[in-house]
Amino acid sequence: MDNKEKKQLQHLFEVEKKAEQILVDKNDSVSLDMRRNWDRESLRALDKLRDGQKVWTIFGPNITKLTKEKAKEILEQDMVDANIEINKLRSDMKVKVNELRDLEYQEKYTGFSLNALTNKELSAMKQVWNERS
Repeated sequence: MDNKEKKQLQHLFEVEKKAEQILVDKNDSVSLDMRRNWDRESLRALDKLRDGQKVWTIFGPNITKLTKEKAKEILEQDMVDANIEINKLRSDMKVKVNELRDLEYQEKYTGFSLNALTNKELSAMKQVWNERS
């Protein structure tokens, strides 16, 4: 192989590697979302029980009997952790998609990195809208 062919092969390898990273992140995001939904379902089932009642729970390979309150606390913390990880994966995916588009000699997506308004910004916008009405 001459130098030009080696560069082309290396470029294709980089494109495939970046695309694979995006697909892995997407699959991880879907798995975390499923875990978050299971946590939500479990919390709804716990709401139907009496306070102080003990429930059998499975966390990883362990089966334990916990109070309803302790199980809810663990599930809520797991949901928070899953939300944080999902948001991190989604923001990393945006960067990786733009890097892939660069490797494919395509323009970056416009508006792809938009963020939602914070509560502070939203309340300021509502104040402006009310003043104009």
